[in-house]
Amino acid sequence: MLEWTLWSLDTKNNALITITDTLTAPVNPGLPADGVSGLGTDVRLEWQAVSGATAYEWQVSDETSFGSLPAGFSGTAASSSARTANLNPATTYYWRVRVTSPYRSPWSAVRSFTTLIGGDNVAPALNVPQAGSKTAVAPVFQWTPVAGADRYELIIATDTTFASPTVMRASATALTANAWQCETSLQYGTTYFWKVRACTATNAGEWSAVSVFITESAPSLPVSDGSTDGSADLPAPAAQTQPAALLQQVTILPPQTQAPPLPTPITVEFPIPAWAIYSGLALLLVIAVLLVILVVVFIKKRP
Repeated sequence: MLEWTLWSLDTKNNALITITDTLTAPVNPGLPADGVSGLGTDVRLEWQAVSGATAYEWQVSDETSFGSLPAGFSGTAASSSARTANLNPATTYYWRVRVTSPYRSPWSAVRSFTTLIGGDNVAPALNVPQAGSKTAVAPVFQWTPVAGADRYELIIATDTTFASPTVMRASATALTANAWQCETSLQYGTTYFWKVRACTATNAGEWSAVSVFITESAPSLPVSDGSTDGSADLPAPAAQTQPAALLQQVTILPPQTQAPPLPTPITVEFPIPAWAIYSGLALLLVIAVLLVILVVVFIKKRP
């Protein structure tokens, strides 16, 4: 901090007197730190006390020019601190301070801070899914909007510490609306916890209260009643998986149009002994000779 130092010679006592004027230098601002964000709408201003000062003047504005100051955005203080209230949420403010008594000093350097989205103790209220309800594995989430927010961060985890989130929509993947359907399927029959907070590009609000929901149970597999041999559970034969165009090339005749089968010939074999065969041949020869004799006799007797 710059100070003025004056020297004077005491000729009577033969001494050099120095006087330091601390009121000629700007006040050194303290808290809130320059550029801090996430403050409430009731902010305490602090600065370094100046030796010899008995009164200070402070100003807060959303403009660096400090041209127009609403009521409550400026004031005086006898000590090195002051409090300003009724600030707007999600707003960047600038502040400065100076000594006004016994003499007026230059203004301090201008510092800035940004108030919390929604203000003090304002966080999204979780609506859907309701606490303790059972949901699908890809549930819909909904919460109340927060003034000044342009995005929301959402975290889903299987424990209340959120140490290993199952789903985390934050920063570049933050949600731009106050409703969202889960894009990945959660585990069946599992308890999940979730919370949301409002954000801007440079600021973040308070986290909501933590809520809990339970996903639905896994669908049960079909149970056989024992009436089949289990063949229904086997994969279909390859022929059944052929394209329909190939199956349509096969034509099946109805039963009544099919030709009846031809009768099958039956062959019966009788074994004949050799002597019977030779006897038969001899008998046929005798008969043939007799027929020849009869024919000759008949011819001779004709006139």
